Amino acid sequence: MKAAADPFDQGWLLLLMLHAGLRTCEIRRLKWLNIDLERRTIRIEQSKKLKSRVVFITQPVIDALKSLPKVSDFIFSRYHRPLSRSCCQARLQTIGKTCGVKISPHQLRHSAATLLLNAGMSIWGVREILGLRSVETTLSYARTFDSTVGREYGKALKSGTG
Repeated sequence: MKAAADPFDQGWLLLLMLHAGLRTCEIRRLKWLNIDLERRTIRIEQSKKLKSRVVFITQPVIDALKSLPKVSDFIFSRYHRPLSRSCCQARLQTIGKTCGVKISPHQLRHSAATLLLNAGMSIWGVREILGLRSVETTLSYARTFDSTVGREYGKALKSGTG
């Protein structure tokens, strides 16, 4: 999918949605002043339910952001205005067709939750990153890989039989 996306799409779609689990509306409103590259964070201001939060970003996200031109206060803009919802949906559809898969923003958030959980982040940490209200909702987003369950099972047996 990365090869099908230009650097602009790669920044907002592949990295911020998949690595950080951002909502499309959060990406569309994201401003340069919300980014702290030294701390590797993004401040999401008053998103859903008017709750603000801090999201941590990976080095690939930082590299993608650094490669983008600063033509507006908004990181992702067209003609100095934030991206529209329809623009984001159209880009996702185009990239998906190029790759032969169907992609939605919600699928990318689910993937982010699943990847974070299986990388060892607690369900409470995943909840905070995604900006969700409850652990129950977070559990509906994240899926545990069989390999993760197997690894945890082996660790539990090893420590329990000491």
